[in-house]
Amino acid sequence: MSRRIPEELVTRIQQENDIVDVVSDYVQLKKQGRNYSGLCPFHNEKTPSFSVSPEKQIFHCFGCGKGGNMFTFLMESEGISFQEAALKMAERSHIPIGDLKVTTSGDQTFQEPPIEDQETHSMIEAHALVAQLYHYILTSTEEGTIALDYLHERGLTDEVIREYNIGFAPKSWELVTAFLEKRGFDYNVMIDAGLLARRDDGNAVDRFRERVMFPITNDRGQTIAFSGRLLPDVEGPKYLNSPETLLFNKRNVLFNFAAARKAIRQTKSVTIFEGFMDVIAASQAGVTNGVASMGTSLTPEHIAKLKRVTDRLIVCYDGDSAGLNATYKAVQLIQEARGLNVKIISLPEKLDPDEYIRKKGAEAFKDFYEQQQIEWPMFLMRYLGTIQDLNQADEIANYVDTLLDEISRIDRPIEQEVYLTELEQRTKIDKAVLRQQLATRQPQTAYEETFFQPQTQQVVKRTALDKMERYLVLLMLKDTQFFDQIQQKFEASTLSFYHDDYQAIYTYLLPYYLQGNIADVAQFLIEVKDERVKNIIVEMEMEELPNIEDVDIADCCYQLDKLQRLQDFKRLKQEQIDALNANDSDKVRAISLEIISKKRALDKL
Repeated sequence: MSRRIPEELVTRIQQENDIVDVVSDYVQLKKQGRNYSGLCPFHNEKTPSFSVSPEKQIFHCFGCGKGGNMFTFLMESEGISFQEAALKMAERSHIPIGDLKVTTSGDQTFQEPPIEDQETHSMIEAHALVAQLYHYILTSTEEGTIALDYLHERGLTDEVIREYNIGFAPKSWELVTAFLEKRGFDYNVMIDAGLLARRDDGNAVDRFRERVMFPITNDRGQTIAFSGRLLPDVEGPKYLNSPETLLFNKRNVLFNFAAARKAIRQTKSVTIFEGFMDVIAASQAGVTNGVASMGTSLTPEHIAKLKRVTDRLIVCYDGDSAGLNATYKAVQLIQEARGLNVKIISLPEKLDPDEYIRKKGAEAFKDFYEQQQIEWPMFLMRYLGTIQDLNQADEIANYVDTLLDEISRIDRPIEQEVYLTELEQRTKIDKAVLRQQLATRQPQTAYEETFFQPQTQQVVKRTALDKMERYLVLLMLKDTQFFDQIQQKFEASTLSFYHDDYQAIYTYLLPYYLQGNIADVAQFLIEVKDERVKNIIVEMEMEELPNIEDVDIADCCYQLDKLQRLQDFKRLKQEQIDALNANDSDKVRAISLEIISKKRALDKL
């Protein structure tokens, strides 16, 4: 079904949003000349080839070819329709939409593609409803009183409970099962979604019982799974997560990522915690850029996701030995990703962040968080010191070798000196000896030095005809006066574009300008339905337009006509050769006569 949205609302949404701000919620951008550059969110790459133009309000990836305006970016990033993207942008910029309804018919319609297939959509819808049910039970029923008291005792406020949509699954085998059945959901799909489980007799039952329920969302903020925390004094596994499903894969999902994205962008950093309770507690303490992996170690997929929005990662795991081991492994994995600046916070007294906040208070945690971030070499020095016997000569030698390798990655001599001083104090080895050993090492590559060196755009060899047609299209995109002049020349001489892609752009431009629209490529892209054509327009717009002062449109069209005739002449010559090779004398004769005619026409130009 087509859906209509008022044109004036679309225009206002575009005017009150900036594509750099929109894209920055998903991609870490850095200024590169007039544009911004980053890693493309639509394909895997190590060197940035994704570019955003604030001047033209468009984006383009020179690697995969995707491009468009801010609406296109949201549609591609979140798999949503134009209307959903527009309304999301309206909400983002606090534009009131009043009683806007989805309507059909009208000239300006936007075809809405399916967001998910029917089964996936059903799973997402069911998760949203069940999350609401759990939250209602927790906050508004007698059954939820014990769980609500437990959360209050853990220091969670009603505001935080509401913000994270925390709920409670009561002691029932049939509550959610009956709730979903009443709304027409298929049992088998709900079992596959992880909301229900199947008994040995084949019947469906509730998967979660007597648990505080924490919704897990995808990057779009949609609930796709749950983590259930067992109430105290109830037997069973302390935590129970949803199984992996079509929606939920632990390797790819980070708790709170969608909600934290704004804070990540504002602070230009992300804090990685071990558990979701740490994320929630830290948020109450003022650290709102926190995420956590879901019952699994940090993965390359997690790091790639974070790398797209920031290059500063802060690891704040538990302070016990298991937490330190996990920190060591996580940071090693982060270092392998390259291009990331990582800091580590090691909490004292073997506490996790949630315990630290409950024991010492939110203000103390915030102070510790801001003041005790250390670099990887310092953490490594402390960590290895806890697992190696520095009273043994061979272990001291291994300890020093490992740390000198890390120190050799540091470019700044003053910073190297700080670590050498610390190493001297820990090992009692004279700093002059350590400095001598450091000098024998080949300088190692810095972990963060490779990021944001934008990929060089490949130079495409174009024919003279291609260049001329491309130039004329760019002129028409830039100024309505150029369009009017070119259109008049085309109509007077029956000219058209030789290349189908340029002709398609011209065909889209005709009604766009005739409706009185201005030359605005971001607005024009809304009218272009063909994705291939849209990407070509954006690719062209990201190029530097040659000098347009004193452009002679008449001469350009004359040159275009001549180049097209030459192209036809070359085509006929090739067809003549093919006919000769095929011993087709009749075709050779016909083509020869056409060549003579074309040659005479060319000589007259």
